[in-house]
Amino acid sequence: MHSRAPRARRSFRLTAAVLTAAVLGALLLPLSPVAPAPAAEAVKASGGSGQYLESIEWFQWGAHDAPVGNGPVTNEVEIAGRTMQITCTISNLSGSISAYRPGAWRGDALDDMYNHGGTGGSNSLVVGLSGPNATTRTFDLACAATYAGADVPLAGLVFADAEQSGNAEHVGAKAPEGSTWRIIDRYRDPACTQTTYAHRPASDPNRLDLYGPSTASCASGPAAVAFVQGAQQLTAVTVAGGGKSAIALGVMLSLDTGDAPASYGEAGAILQAAAYEGGEVPTSSAWTTSARGVSVFDGFTLATPSTDLTTSVGTIGATIDGEGGYTASLGDADDLSGIDDEDAIFTFPSPETGEPVSDGVLRVKAAAGMPYSISVSCRGTGEIRGWIDWARDGAFGAEDASSQAACADGAATLAWSVPSTIVDSPEAAPSYLRLRLGAPGQALEPTGVSTVGETEDHRITVARQLGVIALEKDAALAAGASGAVGDTVEFSFVVRNDGELTLTDVGIDDPMLPGGVAFGAWPGTPGTLEPGQHVTATASHTLTQADLDAGGVVNEATAHGTPPGGVPAVQDTDDATVPLATTPLLTLVKDGALSGDGVRGDTIDYTFTITNDGSVTVRDVALVDDLEGLSAIVFGAWPGAEGELAPGDVVTARASYTVTQA
Repeated sequence: MHSRAPRARRSFRLTAAVLTAAVLGALLLPLSPVAPAPAAEAVKASGGSGQYLESIEWFQWGAHDAPVGNGPVTNEVEIAGRTMQITCTISNLSGSISAYRPGAWRGDALDDMYNHGGTGGSNSLVVGLSGPNATTRTFDLACAATYAGADVPLAGLVFADAEQSGNAEHVGAKAPEGSTWRIIDRYRDPACTQTTYAHRPASDPNRLDLYGPSTASCASGPAAVAFVQGAQQLTAVTVAGGGKSAIALGVMLSLDTGDAPASYGEAGAILQAAAYEGGEVPTSSAWTTSARGVSVFDGFTLATPSTDLTTSVGTIGATIDGEGGYTASLGDADDLSGIDDEDAIFTFPSPETGEPVSDGVLRVKAAAGMPYSISVSCRGTGEIRGWIDWARDGAFGAEDASSQAACADGAATLAWSVPSTIVDSPEAAPSYLRLRLGAPGQALEPTGVSTVGETEDHRITVARQLGVIALEKDAALAAGASGAVGDTVEFSFVVRNDGELTLTDVGIDDPMLPGGVAFGAWPGTPGTLEPGQHVTATASHTLTQADLDAGGVVNEATAHGTPPGGVPAVQDTDDATVPLATTPLLTLVKDGALSGDGVRGDTIDYTFTITNDGSVTVRDVALVDDLEGLSAIVFGAWPGAEGELAPGDVVTARASYTVTQA
């Protein structure tokens, strides 16, 4: 017994896996949602050196040594939270057979390739069918699968020697006309030099048998896994033992899945055409102990998944590959395993620069309420829909969906109406784009598994396109003006569209200009500026005393415009100042008149005349006289507000003084 540490298996419902069972056959499928049926749950291989740990569901027949007879056996596989039912029916059984657990005999090698819990006695996968010692058993096998109540076409079946064969012991089957037999996996312990033989008789080329070595087998192996592409049934399935012999079968599930973070949900498709290249078993002459067939080890090249895989409705981009299941990542898990098939959008110019995108991140520029579209390369006749997480909230909602477009002439154009929830998504905090391909007329959703198509997830950045308007305002005294009341101040304006969106209803508001401004020639439709365009305007203002009193003209104007869709209106302000030279100047004239002879008790009447000889209004005008004994000063009528003299204004005041002996 060999103790190989179990290899961790990616766990997610959307998984290509293999069932434990006793007879032949793995299936390759497309996808759709499913309702559970009462049946045994398939046990996935979680360890071993097998190349398809994540792609084969090995069929379970029951407990070790449990009898198995004619009739159907159903296994269930959970995919994206729904159940796929795989039913294999045995008929024309020639004698008794029972379930077998690889690893029960020390030389078994299947458990070294595919096991659950470890090799040997630790393996819990009961995936073999065996007859009694020194017997040959035959039967026919037919398998079918449904997912969400829909039939799922199988791309083929896999089988393997579940109990190590030696000498004339063998397992085998006959495939339908036109099927192709390939060897996809093999194992023997490192010290082993023995081989497994694949015998495909020239007289019956649809049949394949796997024979062990003619001499003693190794501590583990040799053993091989065969795949019959395009078959859903087998006849004359044979388990021939000198002692015990057993055959294992499984369902090959090849899935194409998304790889965005888990919050976006699982999405994928069961591939209908899991194609392989190489590993084909050539025909041989009649089997003898010395002419056992083709060695599947020394000099034999195993089959590998095709790099030219497609589906019944085509592909997104030029390529597609199958994964064992959904792997949440930053949108690059699928890129880094197998073929990098996420190639739909990078054959088109970047919406930002017009240059081909080469760094794996699509850079989106879009504006709320505005249309946004991308071209997606594709093959076939299917339809494509996309979802962009505009709000970067970690989910694809109805507002994130594009139109659904048919692939035509190698491309499909997806169009969005950008929602108001759009936010900036820089490279440090990216958003995600999901693309899904389905059959014509199929309602494509952002999550779930379907029976046809392809799914691609792309990490993207999003930059909001915003309206931007800019205003420049200048002002100056008109030629020949000195800055006096009645002179003219001339204003000039330049309004620019510095954003990436067309602006309409462009105008200028200026509280100093109740008559508005006079625009020059518009570059296009009046009131409209395309990105990069500008328009000029002029206006004038006649100086008032208030302007001089303020020391100049200080004025602010606002330019405004309306972007399209739901983008908020924009505005910009700018001010201009015209300083004015001012001269504040008050002149006081004081006159006195004696009433009487100038003796004690006579009166002197004083008159004060204050004149504003400056250029600005003077406020808080007051008069103080230090003459002791002077009566209160009484002002006459003010020309305007009390205590205020505009330029040229005059106010008088009076007071009296009684002559004393002093």
